[in-house]
Amino acid sequence: MQKHLIRRALFTVGFVFLLLLLWHSADQLLKLLQHLHWGYFALSVLVGIFVNFIASLFFKQLLGKYTIHVSQFMICKLFFFGQITKYIPGKVWALWYQTTLLQTLGSTSALIFANFDLMGVLLINVSAITLSLLLLKYSISLAILVFIAGLFASWIVAAYCPIYIIFKKIISYFKKMQHKVCDCHPKLAFSKLALFYVLFALGNFTAQLLMLYAVFNFSTEEATQYIIYLGLGWIVGVLAIIAPGGIGIKEFFFVFFAHLSNQAISLEVLTSIAVVSRFWQILQELLGVSLVMGYEKVFKKEPKHETLGSGHDIK
Repeated sequence: MQKHLIRRALFTVGFVFLLLLLWHSADQLLKLLQHLHWGYFALSVLVGIFVNFIASLFFKQLLGKYTIHVSQFMICKLFFFGQITKYIPGKVWALWYQTTLLQTLGSTSALIFANFDLMGVLLINVSAITLSLLLLKYSISLAILVFIAGLFASWIVAAYCPIYIIFKKIISYFKKMQHKVCDCHPKLAFSKLALFYVLFALGNFTAQLLMLYAVFNFSTEEATQYIIYLGLGWIVGVLAIIAPGGIGIKEFFFVFFAHLSNQAISLEVLTSIAVVSRFWQILQELLGVSLVMGYEKVFKKEPKHETLGSGHDIK
């Protein structure tokens, strides 16, 4: 009962933060929506939701690495609902929310390590595609090489246990916690990692391309340049510790990098892109949660808590 209340409270607080963000940018958004290509915008949102769904499938594979096996519905709930709670200031709330959904042996430590692995792979993926797009106009072969290098770096993080080994070494100094950490069993097939890596990169690029065309009518070349700056801003936002969901940090560095690269671009245009990009991301997350909630309400096939898994819980 206590975890159920915590879960509802975290989701509610995160949802309120989202509404405040949208309200704060309402005037600017309404102006931009007047000239919106609704078909392309809707398609960009659908592609974005698909990319998030692909990420949730990969998250399930990572949890399996730590001997926690859950249903596909539960993994969507863990992933999409966790996206809402990340907007609460601080970086621990999404993880805390996820732990209230699982009551299995080793689930807490497995969630910690799986989230670190997922963030590591996404960080490598976005960094690789951003750097590849930067290099594309100078050398196609070098851009491809960087993208492939990112694939193998992701393989090391996802298929093996580098993050787990580092944290296990730190935890070894605390004898009371050693026996509470789950095990890591690397078994992810390279083909699955490669498929996720390519689908996420292409899907993410395509979704942003469609969004920028739908709202600002940018050409492919123009949109690609802004996608590079958005990628750089996202990377810095992920590495930020204080800001919820990278809010403010991502937008600031997007404007900073874009203006630094081309000072002829007005700050008003850059600010508009930053606001729309954040609104677009929030819309995907809200629709993703709505789909999960709708499925649960209609089919009601999922028990309240998962009870499968092995290992020892760390609390």
